[in-house]
Amino acid sequence: MFSVEMLKIKDEINKKLEGYTLEVGVLADIPAKFARKEQKPFHGGVANKKGKDSPVPLRAVLEKLDAIYNILLGPWAKRDNMEVALTVREMIADMNKTSADKQRFLNAAQAVVRNPILRGEYGDNSPQTQAVKGFNRLLINTGTLFENLKTRLAKKNV
Repeated sequence: MFSVEMLKIKDEINKKLEGYTLEVGVLADIPAKFARKEQKPFHGGVANKKGKDSPVPLRAVLEKLDAIYNILLGPWAKRDNMEVALTVREMIADMNKTSADKQRFLNAAQAVVRNPILRGEYGDNSPQTQAVKGFNRLLINTGTLFENLKTRLAKKNV
């Protein structure tokens, strides 16, 4: 299974995770989707509507894109990434592991990886790709990858 261990920011924060590790990525076995030529509104822009399943697993798509753009670990290294600060504050504020606090933390961690994609921080599509997609949103075509970038706390293997 493709997963990326995250948050090796500081030892004291990791200790507060009490036997858990944060995993970010495509956490379910699902196929990528082919795009249809129709568009839909999608998180402040547009995306193509989803078509038939691709024979390529979505995790393989993520692995390829992550090798090029470093979308899973890169956002954590940016000092000015507001989501990182929010996530760290959420972790330190209350690590009682109540379901509501845990979910708030997971949502904040997910935003760390997703928001740079929505802001277009990875650049633009090539003119050829823009022509095929019908819009210029790098890392978003049907939205399947974006929607499936998830986070979870998993028990550490000790």
